[in-house]
Amino acid sequence: MKTHEMEDRLRSHYRQSARRAQPDPAAKARTLAAVADAARRHSPTPAAAPAPAPSGARGATPPQVPATTQAPAHRPAAPTASAPARQRRKAPVAAPAGGFAHFAFEQARFVRAWVWVAQAGILALTAAGGLLAPTGEAASCMAAVAAALTVLVGVPDLVRSRESGVAEVEYACFFDFHQVLAARMVVLGLTDVAALAFMVLAVPALAGTDPLLVFLHASVPYFATAFGSLWIATHTRTGVTVRCFALGTLAASLAVVAWQTAPALYTASAAGLWAALLALALAATAVEARACLSNAAAGLDRLGCGRALS
Repeated sequence: MKTHEMEDRLRSHYRQSARRAQPDPAAKARTLAAVADAARRHSPTPAAAPAPAPSGARGATPPQVPATTQAPAHRPAAPTASAPARQRRKAPVAAPAGGFAHFAFEQARFVRAWVWVAQAGILALTAAGGLLAPTGEAASCMAAVAAALTVLVGVPDLVRSRESGVAEVEYACFFDFHQVLAARMVVLGLTDVAALAFMVLAVPALAGTDPLLVFLHASVPYFATAFGSLWIATHTRTGVTVRCFALGTLAASLAVVAWQTAPALYTASAAGLWAALLALALAATAVEARACLSNAAAGLDRLGCGRALS
């Protein structure tokens, strides 16, 4: 067996063990045994030593070896064609410890600090507005505006790889651009859920309104803005952040206009309408999030060109 074939078998074993993220002594022993057995089968059988001459025979002539079979005293080993390839061959990349869940958790460290500061500022203003709002409808409107702004805070870091031109580099990593995007969706989505929970708990307590109404009034603009931002990220190659900010500003403005022109929309009588809008926005966001991830998984040439081809 060639030396590089043995190396390939051993590297295959180590690659599989690394992806399982745990040692496998039994598989290693089986691989080493298979390599040793193959080496024995492929090794040439050593020639039998000539029998010693009888002691009574003098001047016995040693057996002559044909000239065609005589090997030179020293023959330099001819370089094999696989030597350059063997030199260029790299060690397999081991899977990071912890898998994707650990990787997604680690992505929180790469979210820029101003995102967390802006989230905290939005929540602080929401709490102050709930305390100072003259009516429950005004407090609900303010929660709706804050929810839309919560989406916008996370958009720049969600699409930062594309906007800064490093998406192609991330496609070459062990966790590629598609997985980085999914991890950031998880991190920022959990942060937004915590922010919405704070609004639903704080605003009713401070303004004396119904928590269910505040939940509906905040969730509809949040998921509507999230759906629009994901749609833009799926169908647009450049200017994603600017377009998403324009959409979020429009959603926040519509919430204020609705409160100014039709305050009854923020009362309990319109709860059914808000619930229907929430169901529609939530379903659309889920569908568009899947489309955005599928588009990213299809490769760099499909990124920002609409839904990925199935």
